[in-house]
Amino acid sequence: YHPLLSIQGLSAGHDNNPFLKEISLDVYPGEFVAVMGDNGSGKSTLLQTIARLIQPLAGNIYLNEEQTRDKPVSQLAHSVGYVFQNPAHQLFANRVWDETVFAPLNFGILDEVMTADAKNLLEVAGLQPREKDHPFLLSYGQMRRLNLISVLVYRPVLFLLDELLIGQDFENAIFLLEQLQQMRQLGSAILMVNHNPD
Repeated sequence: YHPLLSIQGLSAGHDNNPFLKEISLDVYPGEFVAVMGDNGSGKSTLLQTIARLIQPLAGNIYLNEEQTRDKPVSQLAHSVGYVFQNPAHQLFANRVWDETVFAPLNFGILDEVMTADAKNLLEVAGLQPREKDHPFLLSYGQMRRLNLISVLVYRPVLFLLDELLIGQDFENAIFLLEQLQQMRQLGSAILMVNHNPD
């Protein structure tokens, strides 16, 4: 039984300033890990380094026992779903629907099942009436839901979520967590930066 994600002796930061030092962590299929800490402690940097948006200064990261150092980010993105802290940083299509299916379309894996899943997720999230709208016309909370839906639709094995629940009322927070629970049951692992212990 091998970890889905294994981090060994990771040091990371910006401008060769490692404010994350000697981080080691194993995350197994189906695990949901909360990443917590003070502002500026490196939570987002940790997620960005796992996704290879930031190069590690030292250490190794393995996904399904494969070293990620030499994998192009475009290839890693098939397996790793990232939701940024700022929802606007992740939105670039001209319509909500195009944003929803951008990744699987880009990967060349969009099929009838994924299309049906995408439509269902938008409907359950209350975004179906907004399919033709520009994503920047959505509220903050709606953008967050769209961010996650656009990742859920292609079912990555690892979810990296930065402050996903900000801007969600209780009902919508439950919707997002229920979707992630389903991914856990399918064997995905989740790391979520979160400030709320509850």
